[in-house]
Amino acid sequence: VPRAECDARENLAEFIRLAKEDLTAFEGGGAWESDRWHRDETVAVFSTHTGSRNPYSWTPMSEPFLQFAKAYIRYRYSHRPTKSVILLLQALRCVEAGLLAACGRADIGLLSGAVMDVCANKCREFYSSEDVHHKTGLQLQSIFEFIREKHLCPSLPNWKSPFKKPRILTEDLGEA
Repeated sequence: VPRAECDARENLAEFIRLAKEDLTAFEGGGAWESDRWHRDETVAVFSTHTGSRNPYSWTPMSEPFLQFAKAYIRYRYSHRPTKSVILLLQALRCVEAGLLAACGRADIGLLSGAVMDVCANKCREFYSSEDVHHKTGLQLQSIFEFIREKHLCPSLPNWKSPFKKPRILTEDLGEA
């Protein structure tokens, strides 16, 4: 097993351990074991986009990806609390679906440039709004950058979201 791959697996295991044991966001109610977290107005449901979903019943994300998704949400929320984590979750659902489609299993250690492009295609498939594509694409870019910078996946290339910011008519009215 190449050293970079060993290091990436160890880094991922340590990242998940840190988020699970040392960070406290969404800690109440046995949060880590639950697939639905809440803190004040912020709710995180770790549901897959590949299964049925409604507010009361959903299919959890696949393992081992679910552990990474929980660690990533807890880490990001601990460093920058926000009212909503929906865009992060949408992007994570695209990553999970991309990994399942391209590799047959949801393991971030299998990410590659080609798989990242499949994740973007899943975004197009799951969401119809250009604005949602753009915002989710920026979150995908952020997730991939985090994975690369923290060495959670061996030799992950730089990746830029293919989704352009949609033109908003009220922003550019031109000269009067």
